[in-house]
Amino acid sequence: MPLTTVARGRVFDWSHAVGRGAARGTGFNYIQTMCLDNGGYLYSTNRGSENNFGMHCSKVKLGGPGEEDWIADFHEYGEGDGNCTWPFGITVDGLGHVYVSDEWTNTISVFDTDLKFVRKFGTSGSGDGELCRPAGLAVEANGNIIVVDSGNNRLQVLAGRQVRREMRRTGQGTG
Repeated sequence: MPLTTVARGRVFDWSHAVGRGAARGTGFNYIQTMCLDNGGYLYSTNRGSENNFGMHCSKVKLGGPGEEDWIADFHEYGEGDGNCTWPFGITVDGLGHVYVSDEWTNTISVFDTDLKFVRKFGTSGSGDGELCRPAGLAVEANGNIIVVDSGNNRLQVLAGRQVRREMRRTGQGTG
């Protein structure tokens, strides 16, 4: 018998589960957040544990029961560009760029549509534009990035045109 939930006049029937308990590939391990893009791809941040260093992000193509397809693990645990220490928030903009917050390094990493590292930004602190334990992320239609700056008990809005201008200046484009 399916699990049925009614909320605000809508009826939801349980369909199926996606993934399994695994640190890599078709599984998820201590998922922190997830988002969907317009193409039906799910992106998630996985923390693993401090012993197995399972910190990374996943990309999965959603479908019906048994039709899901693991695409890639990216933003792996480690030092340097394209790596992470303690990933939390993840979001995708209208151009397909993936943004991931790292609570440990107080940075946001940006990946292109092929999940190749583009750039990282963020500075530790409590001033304007500085971050302390950035968590959730969202991108507005106009390109503004909203960051849950949890250690500073605030939301910060980073103007989209500034992010795009910086990407053009460093030769990383916007597409």
